[in-house]
Amino acid sequence: MTTKSKIWKELSDRVSDILSRMYDSDAMGYPLTEDSPELLDTINRIKNIKIPLGNGTHYHYPFPENVAKQIVTDELNNRRTN
Repeated sequence: MTTKSKIWKELSDRVSDILSRMYDSDAMGYPLTEDSPELLDTINRIKNIKIPLGNGTHYHYPFPENVAKQIVTDELNNRRTN
C-alpha cells in the first residue's frame, strides 16, 4: 500500500534530503563523534522540521532531539556497514 498523505511524503523527502547531505567525517577527515558540529547540525535540521496543524496557523515538530539523534546515528551506522 502506498500512502496518499502529502504531509508524510514531504516529511520523508525532507528527512532524506537532510541525511543525503550529511557528511561522514569532519573537516579534518575524522569520523563524526557525538559533539561534531557536522553531526549536531544534521540533528538540529531534522529536529526543526515542522508540519502544519489544522488550518496552517500552528505547527508541530515531529522529531524531538532524541529521535533526530537516533535517525542520524542510524544513518551513519548503516553507511559504515553497507
